[in-house]
Amino acid sequence: MEDTEFGSREIPHMRAVLGRFDERDAVLALQAHHVAIDGWSMQLIMRDLVTAYSARAGRGAAPADVAQYREYSAWQKADLGEESLAAAREYWRAKLHGARMLGVPVGRRRPEDATPVFAVHRFVFDAELTSALLTAARNGRSSPFMVLLAAYNLLLRDTTGDADIVIPTITFGRGHPRFDDTVGPFFNFVPLRTDLTGCETVRDVLARTRATCIEAQTHEIPFAHILAEAPELMETFGDDGVAVCAFQAFQNGPNGGRMGSVEYTELRRRVLFQSTGSDIPDGALWTMEIDPSGEIFGCVRYDRNEFDQSGPAGLVERFERLLRRVVTTPDSAV
Repeated sequence: MEDTEFGSREIPHMRAVLGRFDERDAVLALQAHHVAIDGWSMQLIMRDLVTAYSARAGRGAAPADVAQYREYSAWQKADLGEESLAAAREYWRAKLHGARMLGVPVGRRRPEDATPVFAVHRFVFDAELTSALLTAARNGRSSPFMVLLAAYNLLLRDTTGDADIVIPTITFGRGHPRFDDTVGPFFNFVPLRTDLTGCETVRDVLARTRATCIEAQTHEIPFAHILAEAPELMETFGDDGVAVCAFQAFQNGPNGGRMGSVEYTELRRRVLFQSTGSDIPDGALWTMEIDPSGEIFGCVRYDRNEFDQSGPAGLVERFERLLRRVVTTPDSAV
């Protein structure tokens, strides 16, 4: 693992190195390519490593056999079926007619020969705001993601002046409980189009956003099929002066586990700016995690060739103000 990066064509897609301090203390570092695993898979790998280690020490059973990714691939093809796939493609053809991903203005234009350098701006929303978000979601028969997306739609409308909001999100993608313990790249790329034209109140924005999410979830198919029906959708990625910002939000489950008398946990509450982070696709990536602790942990990953830190930080500040308005005064005027 001397090289910090490796391409999708370089095998193996997961690499490990063990750094030993002494006979009792060591650190295991894992590096994996996104074409082979997703975030959920990393949690499974951590759990299985601990289980296998305990079994080797005679303190429990070995990890159970689970369905493999190739089984998921076969199931997905069978589950789609020709009729359901055709109906879903027809929906996306109509939904995305004339659509292009919405880009936000960048702080500076990236030179053509510049190598992307991705930084991470991190933030935390307090328990009071998180509680208000969850209450608003229940009262509106919505998911927390829908409420967060409504605030994000308002942010993009105010930032760009465009009421036709088309953004990408990254979904869980597993589709069946049988594959909850399977390691693999299950995530899917789904475009969400919400037209805010005519919305008079925040509640109207919530209703439009909720409808968009329900429709997208009902008709979700692999992104390659969606893109075939909307070939102009991704043209924005070639536009100078703007960056497409993908948006994702999810609720964290239990954190960590136990290995004999030792407990382990995932480090989730990260708040420090990171000047160099892992690669992402062109544009930016906005991620929010609703944690059982009662807080929201978030980050914006962006290319330092296009933004300085004040750009994402300013967007987050405005988003927080809009989110508080969405969850506390839904009948206020847009």
